[in-house]
Amino acid sequence: CIDRAGISGRDGETHNGQFDIAFLQHIPNIALFAPSTIGEFFDVLDYSATASTPVAIRYGKARPHDHSIECKSIFSWNYTILKGNEKAVVFACGPMVNSALEAAELCRANGIEIAVVNMLCIKPIDTNTLEELKHIKLWITAEDGCITGGIGSTISSYAAQNFTGIKVKHIGIPDNFVVHGSIEEIYELCGMTAKNIYDSVAKEV
Repeated sequence: CIDRAGISGRDGETHNGQFDIAFLQHIPNIALFAPSTIGEFFDVLDYSATASTPVAIRYGKARPHDHSIECKSIFSWNYTILKGNEKAVVFACGPMVNSALEAAELCRANGIEIAVVNMLCIKPIDTNTLEELKHIKLWITAEDGCITGGIGSTISSYAAQNFTGIKVKHIGIPDNFVVHGSIEEIYELCGMTAKNIYDSVAKEV
């Protein structure tokens, strides 16, 4: 288990866990999880007790909140109900799932529909879900880790190798060290808020 993954706030600059996704997902056969609810956490913890391959579970300092797209199967992503007029899809993990759902509400208030995907399992990726959503041509990744080597890199690589006409944009920690500050301040500084996700969509549609 990786405690204080992502942004840990006022614990100090050296306590932010921004690199774990990038270095862990290169390990062969590892299962890497980012639960966004307490229920998901216990599900993957139960799985880890009997798994025959390495398992990593990352979670942040803040207590997670329940939401509408909790994953019922640990290796299958869950996403919002499609209406058929979605302009973008946001792939989010951990605490960024709630931010993405808030962004969806902002989009809806401004006449834009988007889909939100809960990436409980970061590795292996759920290729079935990616196939199901390939008709939506704007993909945005939202993670509380570094973009380089993170889920943004993984999703971009998969889209480039398997699909045509999909544009991928990234929300996450840029390629530098995070300064000291509260979780809210750092999210603002790194452009990781629900408003930032909304802006990324609005600029493209």
